[in-house]
Amino acid sequence: MAVGLSVLLLAGGCAHYRSAPLNPEQFASSLEQRSAMNEAGAPKPAALSAVTLEEAEAIALFYNPTLRAARLKALIPAVGARKAGRWDNPEISADVLRIVEAVEEPWIIGSSLAFTIPISGRLSVERSKASAEAYAALVESWRAEQKVLQSLREAWVAWEAQERALEATRESLQHLASVTAITTKLEDAGELVAAEAVVFRMAAARANADLARMEAAAAQARQAVLAEMGLLPTTPITFLRGAESMDKGATVSREDLLARNPDVLQSAADYAVAEEALRLEIRSQYPDIQLGPAYGREDAQDRIGVGVSIPIPIFNRNGRAIAEAAASRDAARAVWEEAAQHAIVESSSLAAALAAAERHRTQLHEDLMPLAEEQLEGARRLADQGEVNALLLLEALNAHRDTHIELIGADADVARVAIAIRALTPPPPPQMKKANEKK
Repeated sequence: MAVGLSVLLLAGGCAHYRSAPLNPEQFASSLEQRSAMNEAGAPKPAALSAVTLEEAEAIALFYNPTLRAARLKALIPAVGARKAGRWDNPEISADVLRIVEAVEEPWIIGSSLAFTIPISGRLSVERSKASAEAYAALVESWRAEQKVLQSLREAWVAWEAQERALEATRESLQHLASVTAITTKLEDAGELVAAEAVVFRMAAARANADLARMEAAAAQARQAVLAEMGLLPTTPITFLRGAESMDKGATVSREDLLARNPDVLQSAADYAVAEEALRLEIRSQYPDIQLGPAYGREDAQDRIGVGVSIPIPIFNRNGRAIAEAAASRDAARAVWEEAAQHAIVESSSLAAALAAAERHRTQLHEDLMPLAEEQLEGARRLADQGEVNALLLLEALNAHRDTHIELIGADADVARVAIAIRALTPPPPPQMKKANEKK
């Protein structure tokens, strides 16, 4: 009776399952109306008409679906760490025997309550391991944030480059339209053969086709930015240009790489988990004591006492688990060394790539672009005076447009490499700094 009552009382404090089915309609509605979400500190994109890159980054940190999933996954070991290292549940055992022979008291009753006394120190190591796992999950979530921010910045730079290329193409079309008008007048006056005038109309038709293609590419680039922000393609937001700060790649020291690189930090956190796992397996080879009161009744006489049991680690000393944990730690060390070496090599490679991209941009800006503008201006002056050289004028128009678009691409190349350099050593979040200080 007492045993059953104890079980019922303990069961009353257990957790109970509650169903939480998926709700596709509610989720679709939340996508359509992001401003209705009541998250603490969350930006409200539906209430914004125009955003800068910095504001887009803030929106992405809240609404990017990859980051939302990564943060929730990081909570799993964090909430588990709060429950780690607790004592094992006590065990109640009872025996009821009946003597087959005809005796006056045929029943033998025995019961005991056993508590596991963790003298091995295993529970403290379990708590340390759980804390290491929670920190590793935090680093993984932060690493996912840095990847999303890098992808967003690269998508933003690509969008800006497409918009600038569109403007250059439209400007080229305006120049071509003005020249085509001149050639049409000269053709009507009989001062220009029809074959030469058709060349300009063909060039205008090709330029319009290129414009349509570039408009589609710009729309796709815009959708890529919205996707990184976690918003639908139909979200009515205007992007404000201004990613010039992305053009400057900071110098990265080896110390910063080993202390702040996301991949290095992730592998270091995983190594710390492997260390604690090995400690736990070594501690687990030492036994804990089971101790508790015992009660028995036989021959109408009550008996009370104390029950003690302790395993003897002779045959199985947790050898397999210890060997595997040691091998896992060695593998985790190799992964950290690989990440550190890759970060150092990548830093050097990106520095060389940035220098090359900047040289290419400087050459285009200081050498080729002025020549293209001078060539175009000279050809237009001759056309205004009625001296039309079709091949020379078309070559000047095309060279000016192509050089301008190439310069825009060179700006984007510099920005992309600078973004990659910045991503090597992002600033760690405050909660990660606190975790490092505790360690």
